[in-house]
Amino acid sequence: MCDKCKRKEHVKFKAAEEHTSNVIKVADIGKDGSFQPNLFVLCDKHPEQKICIFCKKCNQFVCPVCLSEKHRDHYFESLKVTYENKLQSLKYFQDRLQEDLDFHLSCEKELSYRTKSNENFYENARKTILEQEERLKKAIGNEAKSRLEILEDRVKEMKIATIKAQNKNDNAQKEVGAIFDVVNLAIDTGSLKSVIETEQSVKAWIEPQKTDRVIDIIPIELNCGPIDQTQISKMFGSLEKVSDTVQFEVLHSYRSKAIFNTIQPCKDGSVWVSNKYSCLRNMEVCNEIQQRQEIKDISVEEMLESDEGEVILSLTGHSKLVTLANDGKLRDFIDFSPLIARPLHITKSGKIVIGICEEISYKLSTYSVRQIIILEASGKRLHTFEFDDEHKRILTYALKATTNINNDLYVIDKTSKHKHGRLLSLAYPNKVMWTYTGNTTLNATLQFKPNSLAVTATGNIVLLDTDTKVLHILDITGALQTFVSLLNYHVFSPESMCIDVLGRMWISCGGLSSDSYMTYFTKIFQGMLVVMSFTGF
Repeated sequence: MCDKCKRKEHVKFKAAEEHTSNVIKVADIGKDGSFQPNLFVLCDKHPEQKICIFCKKCNQFVCPVCLSEKHRDHYFESLKVTYENKLQSLKYFQDRLQEDLDFHLSCEKELSYRTKSNENFYENARKTILEQEERLKKAIGNEAKSRLEILEDRVKEMKIATIKAQNKNDNAQKEVGAIFDVVNLAIDTGSLKSVIETEQSVKAWIEPQKTDRVIDIIPIELNCGPIDQTQISKMFGSLEKVSDTVQFEVLHSYRSKAIFNTIQPCKDGSVWVSNKYSCLRNMEVCNEIQQRQEIKDISVEEMLESDEGEVILSLTGHSKLVTLANDGKLRDFIDFSPLIARPLHITKSGKIVIGICEEISYKLSTYSVRQIIILEASGKRLHTFEFDDEHKRILTYALKATTNINNDLYVIDKTSKHKHGRLLSLAYPNKVMWTYTGNTTLNATLQFKPNSLAVTATGNIVLLDTDTKVLHILDITGALQTFVSLLNYHVFSPESMCIDVLGRMWISCGGLSSDSYMTYFTKIFQGMLVVMSFTGF
């Protein structure tokens, strides 16, 4: 019993004097060693029986009678282990819900800012139009009226779209908040039954669609035309939707004799680049690309930069992840022996995403390990992706991983020794939301071989297809929005790609000759036409 019950209730009974050995202080509940879960659950089918074990095959409680009648030869786990596993699963979902709430709150702020921007735009545009009207006097009064009507209609459309997005976000925020409260309540009760029921309910819950940070509101701009009496229709300019096409432009290049197989952006705008067989370099852009630091005699397969600015490395032939100190020394971080770690990524919420396998092989057996694990910054494992609900293996060989603004997880999965692959969108707890295997037109001759991926600030996915030398631009549903041929920018043998914190794209590639290679540094400019137009990039 708890200390409050002892003081208020049990003191009324003489027998309560004997209840002193198991008194729990309310203030200590939740602290190490002071809290024990309530594992008492009566069987639904046999109310007189207390459940004794959990059937993993049937995913249900089992009492002694049920055990003898229907659950022979099934596989089980103890109630305490079940409680701990389900509680951990629920806590992981609790973290995701918290991240979703934070996302919706940030959307609310952005939508509010967008509303004010629309109002300011309207006032400024209206003022400009009226000033033009004054200068042209009554001769162009009718044209002024026409333009104002167009402006009113455009702004009305933007306001309606903004209000719609606000309502959608508000509803989603309330729904997520309600589920969040239910999850918290289940966790706080400490009841196995409550945790199981809530965890099952939460898994079955269909999460509301999220409002993107850049909602579907296409801005407009006012272009004032010249005062020409013969062209009255041009005097006020036009109210047109802002062009949403993209242009790539090569800004700088850095010549090297090495091919950089991995590029990792840093918070200060620089990048780490790895020549797989010899060195690791830190590069920055001033007037040109410059080398800030070089570490020789190191073979790096994958790397990431933590929230604290620490660089975590996966080295060729090693199972341990190591951290790179400022003095260039390596320190052990996590050991996955005998497995190796390949894709490394850190989410915006500070979770570390790691892919592990026993070796680079595409011939899988029942003993093969192909996992994507989610860790806290401390190294504590939070979740593992390996099998789906039908116990089918999700991954063949995970090459790269990243997340978007919604914390959706994307993984490049290599499916053959010829480097053919696909992009998977994974969702908790073990769902494959969609799969992208290339485009039938782009990959009609050369099969899809994705080698790198990145996510833009608007949530779109950029995939580097090394054989076709093409960037595939996908939306959050996995639909191809457009593509960019790197051959148009003299990128002939692309090897790796990333987008840095300033929104610039780094591409490492082979040069024109066998012993000379170039890293192309490009920046995305919206408003110009490439091969085909697209939105949301």
